Amino acid sequence: MKAGLTLPNRTWELWAEEEIQAIIALRPEVVQVLVFHQQPDFIWAGQKRQLLVLFQSTGCEFEYRLCGIGPSDDPQHIADWAKVKLHGLPVGKVIPGNEFTHPVEGWIGSDWVAWLRRFGTAWNGEHELITPALSPNFEPYLDDMEKMAALVWEEQLYDYLGVHVYSNDHIVGLGNVPVCVTECNGDLPERVFEWVKGSEEAIWFSSKWIDPDPGYHWDLIGNDEFSASFKRWEEEVAMPDTKHLEGAGECPMEIFTLLQEIGTQYGVPYLLLLAVSFCESSWQADAINVNPASFDTNETRDYGLFQINGYWHPDFNLGLWPDARYNTQYACDLMLSRYHQTEDWHDAIQPWATREKAWDLYQSWTGEPSIEALKARIQFLEQENATLKNRVAAQQAFLAKVQQGIDELAALIRLNL
Repeated sequence: MKAGLTLPNRTWELWAEEEIQAIIALRPEVVQVLVFHQQPDFIWAGQKRQLLVLFQSTGCEFEYRLCGIGPSDDPQHIADWAKVKLHGLPVGKVIPGNEFTHPVEGWIGSDWVAWLRRFGTAWNGEHELITPALSPNFEPYLDDMEKMAALVWEEQLYDYLGVHVYSNDHIVGLGNVPVCVTECNGDLPERVFEWVKGSEEAIWFSSKWIDPDPGYHWDLIGNDEFSASFKRWEEEVAMPDTKHLEGAGECPMEIFTLLQEIGTQYGVPYLLLLAVSFCESSWQADAINVNPASFDTNETRDYGLFQINGYWHPDFNLGLWPDARYNTQYACDLMLSRYHQTEDWHDAIQPWATREKAWDLYQSWTGEPSIEALKARIQFLEQENATLKNRVAAQQAFLAKVQQGIDELAALIRLNL
């Protein structure tokens, strides 16, 4: 099971830096983002940049929950809109809507099953689909859940059954249907392990950090109780491992945890550290490699987890090389010295002989686009936003001229009368 968090609800503004840093500090494996249909493009462009920073810092997966849609919206239009909206972001899962049986969502009385069926048929996108969860507080909950499960298990239009869990009285799964808990409320994370066991992932819902509601939503900013509870959740139940990282085997947990910690501290993607250290030393902190003498150097040696060469890096403390923490910190400094010049993580690992193998492995784990692709996408969005603003300005100027003509015509009519 993967443990995750939901970014605070933001429609008309960017997330605060404190909010992004609070998420990064907890290192969730999955982050849910609320994507609003009525949101201005220039706000979304800024939020996308924040999401890419979040992805680079944590290597997390994303859930994208589509919000602000209703039964009058055409499913094909919403599917097309979402594909454009999510273009350029890391691949994740998509949830088209939320709690269709809740009165405030506006779906009661509609054939929401038919709407979801049409959306699932129209989707055919690169993101997997999760059915919108239903509120356990409104009946007939189990009957409606079975309708949702049929979209996954029988019709195979969706990949996961979305579920909201507020207490251990709420059903989490139906038979063999794969489940994602897309909200988990009502208690601290470590106390709900048994409720969500067996799910693909479980997302802890967090409200606006400036106005938390204890017992339902949690303030992540400076909340030591929640932070400690969430970390215990990850460590004891949703323990991250590398079994799913194809080609890497299984990293010793103490090394995995160390790379996550130092990567977060230094702002280096921990999966990149994981890939480089695997290719260099197979995650062996005591590894030594002897390089034969060449025409211009005597015999040299590479030391430790990241195989730092003592000859080419004279400031490397040879007395500390077996210390995995020191070795990793030195490797981070090397990477950042290049990254700060080029803002390209591929270039940042050029000092290592296994750089191409490590980069291929890193990309196979994350699907991360190159920095050039990200820059090109950001530039495109900025140009798109500028074009939109110009169109709005032109339309406003046209309307002003029309209004001026109407005013002049009205003046003439008054004179003739």
